[in-house]
Amino acid sequence: MKWFREGSEDYEYIDMLKNLGQGQFALDTVHTVASDFHNWTKDKNAFMSARNILGNRLHELSSPPGPSPTPGEPTQTPTPTLSPTPTNTPTPTLTPTLTLTPTLTPTPTSVPAVNLLQNAGFEIDANGNGKPDSWSSSNKFTRSNAVFKTGSYSGKHFSSANGSYTVSQTITNLLANTNYNFSGYVNIPPTGDSFTFNLQVQWLNSSGKAISTTLARSFTASTGGWMPFSANLISPTGTAKASVQMKMSSFAATAFVDDFYFGL
Repeated sequence: MKWFREGSEDYEYIDMLKNLGQGQFALDTVHTVASDFHNWTKDKNAFMSARNILGNRLHELSSPPGPSPTPGEPTQTPTPTLSPTPTNTPTPTLTPTLTLTPTLTPTPTSVPAVNLLQNAGFEIDANGNGKPDSWSSSNKFTRSNAVFKTGSYSGKHFSSANGSYTVSQTITNLLANTNYNFSGYVNIPPTGDSFTFNLQVQWLNSSGKAISTTLARSFTASTGGWMPFSANLISPTGTAKASVQMKMSSFAATAFVDDFYFGL
């Protein structure tokens, strides 16, 4: 036994095999070199062979068992199972939804038209003479509150006998070759008189000399109430001023005027 334990691993092999349930195998292997405790072989090769047998058995028991090949059949090398290569599904890139905020288009603010006429509604009589201020004076043209379109007064033409006269207002600082608007309201009550009532503009140069006259509207009979008129007039070359006129011819009747306008 001392020979058998020359290497420390000999005893460890036997003890480990015993613990693995291979004690009988270890004992049988020892008996190949020793019939009993006192009779050991002197053959060193036999002794080394027994040592290798014990070591190989211990190695087999320590390694996981593999399949035992069938004699005469080739060893089957397992064909590796091909796992399908996963297909990369592209993750969609989320494109942010653009919320379109409507652009507000500013509404153009209309500039109020500038009336170049003074006392165009015939409301003002500052000196109390019964006649509308800023207009040329005539005994046949007064301020009246009997009939009016807006406000509290209108201009009133009245003549008991056929007469011809002109009431006007001069406007300065005008431009030549420019479009001007002349508009307003006329109310001529029923009458049997034959007359002509012209609303017109006489264009003047810087010296006040007449260049030409443009008719805006002509009335020759009753209007049946307030009747509007409007005309776009182009100032001739050389214009610097204008005389806005109410020209009455052979007039023996009543006529009211209100809300006149002259401007661009």
